[in-house]
Amino acid sequence: MFAALSWLLASATALHGPVPTRRTRRACIARASPVFARLGELLGNNDPLQALDTIKPALSYGGWQQDAAEVEDGLVRCGPSVALSLLAKMRRKQRLHGGDRSDVELQVLDEVKQGLTYDGWEKDVGRVERDWVGGWNTNIHAVREKMRRKQRLHEGDRSDVVLQVLDGVKQGLAYESWEQDVRTVERDWAEGEDAEEIQEMLAKMRRKQRLHEGDRSDVVLQVLDDATQRLTYGGWEVDVARVERDWTDGWDTDIQEVVKKMRRRQLEYAFSKLSTDGQSS
Repeated sequence: MFAALSWLLASATALHGPVPTRRTRRACIARASPVFARLGELLGNNDPLQALDTIKPALSYGGWQQDAAEVEDGLVRCGPSVALSLLAKMRRKQRLHGGDRSDVELQVLDEVKQGLTYDGWEKDVGRVERDWVGGWNTNIHAVREKMRRKQRLHEGDRSDVVLQVLDGVKQGLAYESWEQDVRTVERDWAEGEDAEEIQEMLAKMRRKQRLHEGDRSDVVLQVLDDATQRLTYGGWEVDVARVERDWTDGWDTDIQEVVKKMRRRQLEYAFSKLSTDGQSS
């Protein structure tokens, strides 16, 4: 019985290759997942080794021999679907190397990159090309708009309403690190961040400036100031700073509950101090 099972296992291994380990299965999934949608590029040839032999004479990009070996390894370890996926990637690498930019995503990329001069634009273009070669979704239209916004910033074009509001806000800023916050908003705008998120960041900058100027007119800060007049326990300054930070960040602070906790800590400190003083006397 054991001999029969061993023979069956050996036969299965010979036909399908070694049984993949869990680590190998994870690698197979990672290698296959981006490119299932592009398998049609193989023009119906479902034999990976035959397809590889067919395209080898046309390959000239750097590293194609290593990629060919990876196809053979993928076939043994992961099966035909992964090998075919890797072959599709090789075809796209060769198209890029040969200057074939006929794919619609590359055409959109070529159209937008003509006027780019901002720092790092070449890296952005290279990232799109790598994603295209790898079979990943390039989100080319969203990326195109992002690159255009970066270029507008580089050229000093502040006509967008978000940038106009930002320019209005920053005129009166003097708190520490306000320049960094301005750059953050500009970067978020260029990256296509949601307008509501940017509006919240602008509101946060305004609150930082109010604190910097000593404006304590908000009810949360007034309640906090009233409570802090009598605080002496260790760490009370840290508690106050935490409330101010939460207020600046726009968090919904339950100031009454926070003040109750601070007062309890003050009572505990006072009783502890009385007890210590009584023992020492």
